[in-house]
Amino acid sequence: MGTELPATHFIMTDTDKIIERIYKGFEQENASDMRLSRLGSSFIGNECLRQVFFKWRAFDVNKFTGRTLRIFETGATQEQRVLSDLKKAGFIVHDEELSGEQYPVQYSKTDSTGHFITKIDGVVEGIDDDPRPHLLEIKTLNQRNYNALCKHGVKKHKPVHWEQIQSSLFLFKLEIALYVGVNKNTEEFFIEAIKPDSGFAKVFTEKINRLVNATLVPVGISDNPEYFECKWCDFSEVCFHEKDPLVHCRTCTNSRPIKDGEWQCALTNDILSMEDQQKGCGDHNPF
Repeated sequence: MGTELPATHFIMTDTDKIIERIYKGFEQENASDMRLSRLGSSFIGNECLRQVFFKWRAFDVNKFTGRTLRIFETGATQEQRVLSDLKKAGFIVHDEELSGEQYPVQYSKTDSTGHFITKIDGVVEGIDDDPRPHLLEIKTLNQRNYNALCKHGVKKHKPVHWEQIQSSLFLFKLEIALYVGVNKNTEEFFIEAIKPDSGFAKVFTEKINRLVNATLVPVGISDNPEYFECKWCDFSEVCFHEKDPLVHCRTCTNSRPIKDGEWQCALTNDILSMEDQQKGCGDHNPF
């Protein structure tokens, strides 16, 4: 006859509260009222220039859920796994910034204005049929995106990723890139070699200059809040005037981007530090 278990053994734990605390931990770790940054290669390829402008100038706060933040962390972990996979396969992988290193990877390069920045995941050499150094861009994919990439390729199915790679090739002055997509469900690889687009540099430079020199908010992709891209945009409420933009220097017309990635106040001519920009002042003039 077996030993009878105590009644407490059958008390059900509130597992939802455990999950909630895990996600809350991610949210607290990443809590920030506002994150100011440069124009980034990860979003410069967005079709809506208005959204790019809003993101760069922090018109609203991107408040990601704990679950989403954990997905981001999983993607970063997967990048390291792929770099390790390539090394195990015998390829030469540059994935650290070392003194005298030819390719300062996991690092960044800026454009001529200093307001645009791109970062790459690594550079790989030793490709059997192509001795050139290949820029690496690593992404994790769900099953739907994996299938679509296999069918259509990066430029058609993931144009934002394609433009990210083009901007990195342009600024790192490399001749070819490897887009490595990992299927999160099956661990299958999608790999595509991508060369620089001959017309990209001109379009890219014009886009950056247009954003940096903008005195008005760019026109959006649609004036209909129910349009698919608008409906799921992080800045939809601000864009369609359902919510006021945040009040700080970046959302003020008196704050202007100048050379070397710096910002200046048109009223005082002072150079604005990141702390200054976040604080703002009483003379805020909204766009």
